[in-house]
Amino acid sequence: MKKIYTFLLLIAMSGAVFAQTFITEDFSSGTMPPAGWTIDNLNAQWSSSATANAEGTAPEAMFTWKQVIDASHLISPAIDLTGYQSVVLRFKHYLDNYGGGNYAIGAATRSGGGDWNSVWEVSPTGHIGPEDLLITVDNDDVGQSDFQFCFYLDGNLYNMNYWYIDDISLFNPVNLDGEMAAITTYPFVSGPTAVEGVVSNNGLTPITSIEVQWQANGGDIFTSTFSGMNLDLGDSYSFTCADLFDFPIGLYNLQVWLSSVNGTPDDNPDNDMLTKEISVVSHIVNRKPLFEEFTSSTCAPCATFNAPFVPWCVTHEDDITLVKYQMNWPGSGDPY
Repeated sequence: MKKIYTFLLLIAMSGAVFAQTFITEDFSSGTMPPAGWTIDNLNAQWSSSATANAEGTAPEAMFTWKQVIDASHLISPAIDLTGYQSVVLRFKHYLDNYGGGNYAIGAATRSGGGDWNSVWEVSPTGHIGPEDLLITVDNDDVGQSDFQFCFYLDGNLYNMNYWYIDDISLFNPVNLDGEMAAITTYPFVSGPTAVEGVVSNNGLTPITSIEVQWQANGGDIFTSTFSGMNLDLGDSYSFTCADLFDFPIGLYNLQVWLSSVNGTPDDNPDNDMLTKEISVVSHIVNRKPLFEEFTSSTCAPCATFNAPFVPWCVTHEDDITLVKYQMNWPGSGDPY
């Protein structure tokens, strides 16, 4: 019997090592760089921003444009990855592009303080995100005792506005790990409303079915089952539960959670549940946003912006009010 207990203990220990998070950073300290992190070049362009444009929680990291052709790196502390062959780098980001391209954003790794090896890179031609990325890293830097990763920009940094980054983590995934990534039900409702959300696969095993449960203010539990999917690591699935959220006027804490993944509880229960405050009101009045656009035929970047903006305005013409001002700037002679 003692041998059996020892064997089970070894299995548990190996599972604990397998499912390990090496570092997380959410920039909640408000300092830049965070403790243990460093910046290589253009230090003043990196800051802590009281925003949530990457769709994390404020504050977040922000890189601000500069009229220069150069490169800059936000660098993690050294991490001991001895004995590991691959890890996953996860982060949220949003790129506010200006125009013109000719620069790149990316993530890279190194060991021993050597050269950087890119594991993800994009050459922007427009805004990117916000998006939540999971990057599998299995290069020669993994397995070293002094592994580091960074986020970098390289090129003409006048052609971008801002790059926002948040909720960084480096981890070794468990086999089966579904995450309740978001509750997308609107926070103000005035009648029967669908309970909706997003589930992500953070594990190595593809997810083919899920069971989602929800309750409001600790009341009845409602269950919906979804199947026929095939979610690999990093994939997401948007769901709509069968039972409607239908309650009297008041304030409710809506809890939504994954009760099973592929017919069984998953290996990481810590990310299975989310809570969102929902207000049931007597009626809702939709607000119509007002946009004021200052533009000129003498402004080349304005044309770049208008290329996607004008079609968007046409598509949403019944939903917005737009006032346009033609300017004699940056050059004179605008005929409009």
